[in-house]
Amino acid sequence: MILIYQEAWKDFLNSTRLVYRLAPLAVMFQFQTGLRLGELCAVKFDDVENGVLHVVRMLQRDSDKVVEHTKSHEDRDELLTDAALELIEVSRAYQEEHGGKGEYVFSMTEDKRTNPLAVKGKTASVRFSRLKKRNQALAVSKVIKFTRKGQGKVTYAKSSGNKKITINKKTGKVTVKKGLKKGTYKVKVKITAAGTSTYKKATKTTTFKIKVK
Repeated sequence: MILIYQEAWKDFLNSTRLVYRLAPLAVMFQFQTGLRLGELCAVKFDDVENGVLHVVRMLQRDSDKVVEHTKSHEDRDELLTDAALELIEVSRAYQEEHGGKGEYVFSMTEDKRTNPLAVKGKTASVRFSRLKKRNQALAVSKVIKFTRKGQGKVTYAKSSGNKKITINKKTGKVTVKKGLKKGTYKVKVKITAAGTSTYKKATKTTTFKIKVK
């Protein structure tokens, strides 16, 4: 038992998976209280009062839903040891530190972080003499500066601008089509970073310029 307890502490301290990192605390809490697995998964912070745990609900494994009764349909009180109370406070502090939110002691919903995507339009030049002969292509880096890289797959969508200037949805490559006259053209584009399991989706709008000279 002591070895398992030590290994659980080690797992908690070294795990990099934010949500599941609470699982080792639950293992140690079960050793301290003897709760059934379903009861353990359904323990809320509000169930603890003056060092006593009110056992009033459980997680049903077949439906994966929390129900407001125990397996025996009888509520009971468990006097918590100092070690068990410490585990609850460790979980509370951990959830607050990592931006998690939840009423359950051993599970939490992790808030996604704001996507850092930030962009700025640039000005690119195209020679009219070349444009008279064929389309001209510009890499996305020529027209858009990523001041902060977005998290997740990035896509592009033209919002407004001359119809002879197009932007590839997947790569952001800009094509200036043959026949465009001399002048300065503004193109507004929406750039979306899809986000990840950690970061939210983000969309930024910017305007770049194409000078045909």
